[in-house]
Amino acid sequence: MIKKLAIFGLLLLIIFPGKLLSQVKTPFSGDPLKYRAELTTFMGPNLNDAQKANLNSFLAKWDSAAFSDENKYRIIDVTSQFYGRAMRPVPHFNDLMAALNIFIEKKADSELLTTWLTGLSETAFNPRLNNESIDRYVKNTSLMIKDNILAETASLRWKVKNCKLEFIHDTTFLVKIKDATLTCYSQKDSTEIYNVSGTYIPELQQFHGTKGRVTWEKAGYGADEVFAELDNYVINTTRNNFTIDSARLTHKVYFKTPIKGGMNYEGGLAIEGATIKGTGSKELPARVTLFRNDTLYLKLSSSEYLFAKTGLASAETAMTLYLDKDSIFHSNLGFSYMADKRLVNLYRANNPISKSPYFDSFHDLDLYS
Repeated sequence: MIKKLAIFGLLLLIIFPGKLLSQVKTPFSGDPLKYRAELTTFMGPNLNDAQKANLNSFLAKWDSAAFSDENKYRIIDVTSQFYGRAMRPVPHFNDLMAALNIFIEKKADSELLTTWLTGLSETAFNPRLNNESIDRYVKNTSLMIKDNILAETASLRWKVKNCKLEFIHDTTFLVKIKDATLTCYSQKDSTEIYNVSGTYIPELQQFHGTKGRVTWEKAGYGADEVFAELDNYVINTTRNNFTIDSARLTHKVYFKTPIKGGMNYEGGLAIEGATIKGTGSKELPARVTLFRNDTLYLKLSSSEYLFAKTGLASAETAMTLYLDKDSIFHSNLGFSYMADKRLVNLYRANNPISKSPYFDSFHDLDLYS
């Protein structure tokens, strides 16, 4: 009998808090006719002038025919979700009202607003997202509707040009972009990706591109002289840089179809503003090979090359000079190539290894020079 009483008491402890939780009162009844007064009461008397103007602008639209009946119920549902997440009148509800005002002022159609509210409701229901992430999602939507801006922080902005954004709802709220220019503004600089198509996911702040083209006109190269073609890439719009592994680079100064007396490059590329670097590693160095009459005569291996219009250079290069079936080798030399004169310069640098001898395979001896 004592055991039964103990179990019964435990069940009471489990059930009772649930009853208390269900009795917590929400300020929103779900009735559109009462929503104006309920929202006004919830927002409270401590709003500043801009926040009061924002609220009054929304309430005026609510009283008019600006919102469809369907969307009014969706707005009430979303605000109830916000309240259930303990989101505050300011900034969260204020930012939501601002976004809804922009939808109407920019004459966005009712179906677009329905799509966005559906996506927002699902986002607010996601327990993995905190309130600040949801608020940022709302504010970024305002920027998209108003100025075609995908994301903005104090230090950067991603903006779409030459394209009207298309908003859709699949399993989440998505933004379709086609044949546009995507620009990242950061401090006093900017980077543009042309001919962009893809999908932006506001919830993740990611742009999934299917095509695009980057040029280096700011570095003095023509748009058709140096460019990278992009496909199947992802850009995190919270950052002012991006890495794309599948880019195809065209650099007509260096990378032409191999011809007699030509030069080939094999390795990674890092393009930092106007600077283009060839990159490799100790295990897999970047290689430059030079041919004379279709015959390999010089091979260079290095972890880094610096490319310029006038030529290319490396501070530490392993060099092999081919002489028919034999060769001369050095493990660490400075290297430069002057494109206009087609002149290769190999020299000893200041590090101790560079002062070691060349190895001559034909004579099987070390050469000092």
